Amino acid sequence: SNQASSWTIQSAFADADSALGQRIDTVNAQVGVNQAAIQEERTARASGDEANASAINSYIAKNDTALASVRQTADSAVTASTSNSSAIQALDNRVDVAEGDASEAKVNAASAVTKAETAVTTAGSASSMAQQASASAAAATTTANEAANTANTANSNATEAKTNAATALTTANAAATQSSANASQINSIN
Repeated sequence: SNQASSWTIQSAFADADSALGQRIDTVNAQVGVNQAAIQEERTARASGDEANASAINSYIAKNDTALASVRQTADSAVTASTSNSSAIQALDNRVDVAEGDASEAKVNAASAVTKAETAVTTAGSASSMAQQASASAAAATTTANEAANTANTANSNATEAKTNAATALTTANAAATQSSANASQINSIN
């Protein structure tokens, strides 16, 4: 009976050792599967990290290129704006000069018209006096006729001067109007 008990204990130990061995084999097999999965994850993560680094580097390069382009465009815009500002200032100065010249021309034209009117009046008076002198003395007929001719020529010249002065005044008014329009346009640009 001791021998039977001993045999039963040995059999129980053998069965337990066999079961333990199977469990260890199962654990070892699972550890192997886990190790393969870990290695696969490690490889996938390294590939993903490499792809991310490549994408980031590509983004940085594109961003640097775009930033350089924006800077160049901004620099060009600043240069063009400075150039436009100088051109507008020069144009503004020329318009100021043109306005001054037009104003002076207008004053001069008005003065010329006044002088022409005075010349016409004087010529009319000279013509009248020449006719009176002709009626008063036969001897003064030749002199009176010459005076009349001179007066008529003066009258004609005065009329022409008046016409020229009126034309100059019209031109001066048109120049003043154009200068004012140019100044308004420049002010609207500014």
